[in-house]
Amino acid sequence: MKLTKYEHACMVIEKADVSLVIDPGGYTMPLTDLLNVVAVVITHEHSDHWTPEQLEHIRAKSPDAPIFAPEGVARAASGFDVTVVAP
Repeated sequence: MKLTKYEHACMVIEKADVSLVIDPGGYTMPLTDLLNVVAVVITHEHSDHWTPEQLEHIRAKSPDAPIFAPEGVARAASGFDVTVVAP
């Protein structure tokens, strides 16, 4: 297992040949090189924890990766299929 901490809040956990992306926000360099993303987790709706652009970068290479986030993100991320989660 490999954990990579990107700028600000973003982390990627890799195991074997798949990745889990957490908080791909606006203060993180564009995530254009991630392959085999199995899911994206967004902790809350602030733009430093997610942006539409980052989600588009991820979905370009992993179009079936589900997005899990709180209700506020689901409302703000129109155009993305977000599975709402709660504590």
